[in-house]
This record gives sequence, C-alpha cells and structure tokens, in this order.
Amino acid sequence: GVNNPTLLVDYAPPTVTISPSVTGTATVAYGYHTGVIGIKGTNFSTLLSAGENSTTDIKERLDWTKLVWDINGDSANGSSTASDMTFALSDITSAKVLSDTQIAITLINDKMTALESKGNFGSSGGADTIDISAGFARDAAGNVSTNDAVTNAKMEAILGEAFINLGNITVGGKTYRYGQLMAPVQVDGGNWFYYWDASGDGSATSAGDDRVVWNATAWPSDNNTVYMPKLDLEFKYASDFTTINPSAAPSADYRYATINGIKVAVPLAGAGGANYNAGGTSVGNATSAAAGSNAVNPNYDGLIAVWDAYNGTTSSGNGTPTGWSGSNYVTATPYGAGTHVMVGIGAGSLSLLGDNSSYAGALQVFNTNNSAPVMSGAATATVTENATIGTVVYTATATDQDAVGSMVYTLSGTDQGVFTLNSTTGALSLNYSLDYENPIDSGVRDNVYNITITASDGLYTSAAKAVAITVNNVLPSVSGIAITGQTNATSSGSGSSTVYTLNTGDVITVKVTMSEATTVSTAGGIPTLNLNIGGTAVQARYAYSSSTTELIFTYTVVAGLNDTNGISVDANSLSLNGGTLTEGSGARNATLTHTVVAVD
Repeated sequence: GVNNPTLLVDYAPPTVTISPSVTGTATVAYGYHTGVIGIKGTNFSTLLSAGENSTTDIKERLDWTKLVWDINGDSANGSSTASDMTFALSDITSAKVLSDTQIAITLINDKMTALESKGNFGSSGGADTIDISAGFARDAAGNVSTNDAVTNAKMEAILGEAFINLGNITVGGKTYRYGQLMAPVQVDGGNWFYYWDASGDGSATSAGDDRVVWNATAWPSDNNTVYMPKLDLEFKYASDFTTINPSAAPSADYRYATINGIKVAVPLAGAGGANYNAGGTSVGNATSAAAGSNAVNPNYDGLIAVWDAYNGTTSSGNGTPTGWSGSNYVTATPYGAGTHVMVGIGAGSLSLLGDNSSYAGALQVFNTNNSAPVMSGAATATVTENATIGTVVYTATATDQDAVGSMVYTLSGTDQGVFTLNSTTGALSLNYSLDYENPIDSGVRDNVYNITITASDGLYTSAAKAVAITVNNVLPSVSGIAITGQTNATSSGSGSSTVYTLNTGDVITVKVTMSEATTVSTAGGIPTLNLNIGGTAVQARYAYSSSTTELIFTYTVVAGLNDTNGISVDANSLSLNGGTLTEGSGARNATLTHTVVAVD
C-alpha cells in the first residue's frame, strides 16, 4: 500500500512586540562606528525554529521595508522623510535574536557610514527614534507578526557623537530648557565628558551664557525657556540613579541624574583640596585636541584628567579641549558646607567655589552602551563521571563597564551538544550522564569537552571564552550487599514468626552490587566475603558475575553451624584473596570498603 504521511503546517504567527518609549528608558541602542542596532521588546524567540539560537542569522526573514531610522523623531509611524534612513536586505550583515527580549541588527559598513553621515544624525538636532510598521517580524514559515509596530521608539544617546540634546522640562506649567552637550572628550581610562552648552546656542565662547550653579531651592519664577541649571534640584541621586540624597547635603556620592532619558553626572574635580596646581602632563601629550587621550591618568580623574590630557604640546588652549570654554568649571567635589572645589580648565588649577556662585559646566555621560562585555571566570572545570543530567558544571560570568541591560550568554564549540547553557544566568549543565570509560567528547575521546562561551549586552559581543570541562574518573565501589537466596531451606511457623532452617550442603547466595562496571580476575585467587553465622565467621567465595556491576558470592553450609538470629555480613569483609576487582578492563583497583549487612 501507499503511506499517507501527515503534513504539519505552521500557521502560528510570531508574537513579537517592540517596547514603546518610556520616560527615562530607551527602546533602541546603537553602537557608534559599529553599525549594530539593538532593539528591545518581547517574544523575539518566537522568530526562531527548533534548534535555532542566538547564533542564527534571521535577516532574510525580516521585512526591512518596515524599518525606518527617524532622524529627529519627527516622521509619522512607518513613514520617512527625505532625511530619514530606510533599509533593504542588502544593507544588513546579520540579524540575531540574542534573547526573548533583545534582537541585534548589524549593518554593512557602507550603510553604517551613510547613516552616521546623515545631517542631524543622533541627537544633534533632536532625538532620533526608530519607527517600525506591523509585519516587520516574520518567522521561517513566513508567518507575520501583527503586534510589532512602534512609533518613535526612543534612541539611546550615542557616546562620541558631536551633540546630545538634553531637551526640556516642564515644572509648574513653565518650560525650561536644559540645552545640549557638545565637544565630547574621552579621557580618564575611557570615560566620556561633554561641555554643557546650557544655552543651546552651539557655542562655548561665552561661558556666562552656559553658567550653572549648585545652590537652589526652587525653579525660576519667570517664563524664560533658557535658565541657569540648578544642580541641587536634579543631581541628587546615587550612582544607581534611583536613591535620593537622604539629607540633601553636599556629597560626591549624590551627583547623578537622568535628563531626557540620558544618565549623566556632574564630574568630580579629580583632586582634593583647594589652591592646587597640577604641573605637567601625566598621561603624555594628547594626539590632537579633537581626539584627546583615553589613556588612564595615574594621578588624576574627572575634570583634572580632562585638562591634563589636553595639556600636551600638540593640543591647543593649554589644556582646554576644542569646543570647551577656557574658564572655571563647577564640580561635584565637596569642600565643607556650602562649598565645592572648582577646576580651572586652561590652567589646571583648583580653587573653592561657593555654592551660590555660577560658572561653566561639564557632564559625564554614562548610559550609552559603548563597550563590549569581557568574559571572566575560569578556563577549566571538572565534573565527576556519572553525575546526573542537569548537574551544573560551570557558570559563565562577564563584566561590562557600561551595559544598559542584562547580559546574554551564548554557547558554541565542538562539544556544545553535551551541555545546555542558561542564557541569562550563565549556568552550564549536563545533557548526559557522562561515563569516563565511554567518553563522547569530539576528537581523541580524552574526556575533555571543549566549548566556547560569549556574552552580549545587546550591541556588543565579548571575545569568545574557551572552556575545557574535564570528566574525572571514579573507581568502582561497593554500593550494596544483599543475601539473595539459599537452597533447600525449610521453614516452620508463619508470618513474622517464620523460622528458616539450613542444612548441611545448602548454598547461601550473596549479591555484591558495584557502583560501575567491574572486572573480576581469579587468576591469582578467588575473592571472598565474610559471613557471620551464629558468631562463627565463614567465607563466601566469588562464583560469577550476573551483570557488569553484580558479583555473586556463594557459601555451602557445613555441619556443626547453628544460628537462631540469622546470617549477617561483616563490615569491610570483602577480600581479594589474591584475585582482583578492577575498573572495566583497566588496571585501576576497585574500592572494597562497605558497611555491615544486618541479619537476614
């Protein structure tokens, strides 16, 4: 006859949703000069088929005509203006589902360059967003998501770009403007600092227009949209950007704020005390005033590090970065009640600042994802053979100096199929109970299982961490002893009062169970096991193996033995007697210790 196989058709659409913008958070992150777009949402895993994971490229499944990079966030949903950026499949290097809540899209180099060259790219003229029309997300069967549309998905600030717009704030019906950040410099081991163009005029030639002040108890009463930023009103949080200064007292620990979704902080001075002048350049001459130096300054941090990096012979302004004002700057370093330390950019001097005085400002920016995770933890681990399926044998760890979300771990390598990696916790567990005598590792079968693990923060992926998991051998040991039978025994009584009687010539059988396959050799003698019959020690002799792990010993009853309490096995009474008990066909001797077996 002809078989009629059942054809299963996948009609279930993916249930992807893209996270809408929420005040203080960002839906989309972009890696400047990397071309990686990270998008947050839910149910991205419904785009994957069985056996696919975070290494699977799904770019050909997605409808790229539904994705628009909205310069300034001013376009209608799913549409674009002439200045916005649209995409095609040929623009995409890869698209990968990193986790159920993250997808990473990598642009080809030409598309990355074209995007970053767009006028008003990033935050220079406003906040860029992403617009996605319904149907962008599709699975391998061609099923289309109907819930993935989003308008003006907020873009994270992009560290290194020329401007970051800080937007406005409305208090008591009045709108105040924060201005913008400009002229970024990266110093002090890679930290980013921006000149605070509080007036928003794009110039630092007159720092008076950009002045900021610490001490303030209320917002200005006038309706002027340009105002002097009052630092005490906003920069009152700890480094978690959540905990508020409990006493509102001057403290370098409470200098953080989230403005227009951007995590920023008033910089530290970089040195303590007043009337301090730092001479020379501790990090070496900066290569250019525009680029600065990202070398770690061993003596200073904060604004002193900015000055020091630009105090070289190849930079202009005697320590003043291009685009910054060569004047005094307010810092977060306290110096007694109502006083902070002030840094003179252009002179490297430190002096005291009364908190009612206004001077130029700078901000350190934190929240943009600009660095890849770094894998940490050991390169090796061990597991004992016969460990149960699901046993955790290794936990991957990674650090990321500027991650904005949770880490996602990915497993690869020649022996990856032996393990399961929890992508969130990094816990590596067994898919099999591994047997030392029968290894299944790839290659030479040496009981060393080789894998690699990477960590992703949504935009950047760490270098692969090679990990070798070694299976340790366990010697066979006695896991149980039981008196399993006797021939020709007669009984009297019933129930719990039953008494069995053995006669001369009857055979007692004892089963010794080993923890794993054991080979018995009787070439040099026959192993024995001590039985206790009425206080008399007798020896049962090895007879045969009923399986690779079950050894059968027997004893034939002789005349004169009498016991009313039954037969027991003495502890640690298994003796080789010239024979051997070894692991499999190898020469590793079994462990013979065992506990007493009570009367039977």
